[in-house]
Amino acid sequence: MGTRIERVFRERAASVVLAVFLLTGCAESDGPPRAAEPAPTPSPSPSPVLVATTEATVFVGGKVCAECHMDEVRAWSGSDHDLAMQVATDETVLGDFDDASFRDAGTTTSFRRTEGDFFVRAIGPDGVEGDFPVRYVFGARPLQQYLVDVGGGRFQAYPVAWDVGAKEWISLYPGEEIPLDDPLHWSRFGLNWNQGCADCHSTNLRKQYDAETHTYDTVWSEINVSCEACHGPGAAHVAWARAPDLAADDEARGLLVRLGVGTFTGRDRGLQRTQLDTCAPCHSRRALVHPQDGWEQPFTESYRPEILRDDLYYPDGQILEEVYVYGSFLQSRMFAEGVACSDCHDPHSLKLVAEGNALCTQCHVPATYDTPEHSHHPADSPGGACVSCHMAETTYMQVDPRRDHGFHIPRPDLTVELAVPNACNRCHEDQSAPWARDQIIDWHGADRPDDIHETRTIAAGRANAPESADALAELSSNPARSAIVRATALHLLQASAPAIALEASRAALGDPEPLVRSLAVVNVAALATSMADFESLVPRLRDSSRLVRTEAAISLSRVAGERFADADSPDRRAFDAALAEYRVGQFASADQPAAQMNLGVLAQNQGDDAASRRFYEQARRIEPAFVPARFNLAMLDATSGRSADAEAGFREVIRLAPALAEAKYSLGLLLAEDPARLEESAGFLRAAARAAPDNPRFQYNAGLSAQHLGRTPEAEGLLRAAVNLQPDNPEFRNALAILYIQQARWAEALPQAERLRELVGEQPEVIRLVEMIRNRADAPAK
Repeated sequence: MGTRIERVFRERAASVVLAVFLLTGCAESDGPPRAAEPAPTPSPSPSPVLVATTEATVFVGGKVCAECHMDEVRAWSGSDHDLAMQVATDETVLGDFDDASFRDAGTTTSFRRTEGDFFVRAIGPDGVEGDFPVRYVFGARPLQQYLVDVGGGRFQAYPVAWDVGAKEWISLYPGEEIPLDDPLHWSRFGLNWNQGCADCHSTNLRKQYDAETHTYDTVWSEINVSCEACHGPGAAHVAWARAPDLAADDEARGLLVRLGVGTFTGRDRGLQRTQLDTCAPCHSRRALVHPQDGWEQPFTESYRPEILRDDLYYPDGQILEEVYVYGSFLQSRMFAEGVACSDCHDPHSLKLVAEGNALCTQCHVPATYDTPEHSHHPADSPGGACVSCHMAETTYMQVDPRRDHGFHIPRPDLTVELAVPNACNRCHEDQSAPWARDQIIDWHGADRPDDIHETRTIAAGRANAPESADALAELSSNPARSAIVRATALHLLQASAPAIALEASRAALGDPEPLVRSLAVVNVAALATSMADFESLVPRLRDSSRLVRTEAAISLSRVAGERFADADSPDRRAFDAALAEYRVGQFASADQPAAQMNLGVLAQNQGDDAASRRFYEQARRIEPAFVPARFNLAMLDATSGRSADAEAGFREVIRLAPALAEAKYSLGLLLAEDPARLEESAGFLRAAARAAPDNPRFQYNAGLSAQHLGRTPEAEGLLRAAVNLQPDNPEFRNALAILYIQQARWAEALPQAERLRELVGEQPEVIRLVEMIRNRADAPAK
């Protein structure tokens, strides 16, 4: 799963960092709801109610909704949405705060209450033990977390939670020692509620972060997930409902109402998309693109969903880390057939619309699928449940099982081949994967259907296997595959086969799916070989999707001075408009180091190094362990002549992220500028080459360094590795030829020089080089 740093922060190619959506404290379940009151209404907010400026954006509160929609509010009362967040009171706090204590990994946390107030005693952000007040309760089952006030409007999700079922304290990171300087220390950025959890647990939340003081004044309309969190602001609808003459065709008045309950809708793509776009902002791993400025708009107008990253999903698309359903569902046959969220889940109570296999047999013929002949397990046994085989559970936060919404067919053969999990062995833990594979063969025969997720192709792409390139390119353009899979294929192509990736990405710029187009833009910008490649991105500035427009804008900012010199041209106006949207999105996430990093990259692209430095430093201030900003700041120091600062910066990055080959490589190049430090430089270049054996440039420079120091065997091995990785690079061929010439190894130098001549054409100096080697090698002339 990568280092701790990698678990908290992720970097993107071309130095543009994805904003991270880190949801550490969420807890959802299908447990029994709290008993409803006779006439329930959403709780009033203890925080100031936001005042909007137009009727279309005014939130009226669930109490007003309940005047007409009592049945829906009654179903919602006691649901996980209702209990998403509450003020900490004697009634809402379930944990033991009666002078209780919990010890794990050498750290003791104490819990106490005093006259209705609750406190956690722990080592605080200043390294001093103290009592921190608990202001809010986060979730209700299967565990309950507590939001601790650390001042400055900041609330932290404390990582010792209350296990509601077992009635005991548990650590969400059991056995891990988490020191004060660790990003996952409870007082640090990784567990901050304001930036990571808040917007999905309350209605109409506004973070209101002040970058100058690094403080918050976070407010909401309602403390929990109430009616308008899904349906949108209701003032216009309420005005319609209270009008003396109701216009039936004007009922919605901007309110999102297309959320049918418990009725299978088949291929109603409009309903499916509406529901997904409504649920996905919270039930997905995603990054903010732009603050939501309208309801019933595509998800990608406001968010960038994560693709099938190797730290989030297995190669076959099964969930690895907690991904909150959306990304899994997009891969499924259910999504492809038009199934909507409400076909299985009541959107108000959040309960399933049917129990057991009856949920699935709404669509799947019971006589065919709800039988022992299909499941190969007795009826009414755990193995006879559809979800046991097709929606395997993974437990997160120690006690919170989540079902995979990819609806996979069990493939123990892929467990044997690629070590992905399978549903069979999740139950039959005492048996091996080969045993499970043989059982499947016995039931269904040896021939298995093609895997819809192209597991082998994704796995090979993750391994940067050169032979995966053609298959990845084909997958990226296959309309029968889901957008998230095709976008993942494009992403993997960039590392495994740049030339093929560039060609496939150019073609994908016109893909019907915004997620695929956005990855195509990223690839074209990262792999561009000419201005013509950047030119192909210009039409995307007018793309119908904000995700794609803003991606094109930040990519084109690298060449904006040249391409958009005419301030009055239509293209320049489109660029400015898309870039303005991009900036709004980043400033909306200004409390996240990744957003500050993105703004720093943009400033650097525009030639404003001073502004870039301020953004990088702000990112470092927000989270000192945020490696990408530290790395870019060190690079900025290196290019501006501040060598001592750059060296210190690279060394700190290496300390924080020892596996980051780029930092070792950059430090090695920096040290090479001092003739007295060539030996030290060679050590870092060699370490970078070892850490990234698939990077030809690292092998090449480490080889040159070894050659300069007279370490010929080492230099030869590194330069040959570079040539093997990138056979058509003339620099690499030339360097290897020169090495052989220096050793008078003419027969070995000749094929390198001849290939160099083929690559660069009939250049006089190369022609002379080839002839000289032929003469020395006494080789026959061609």
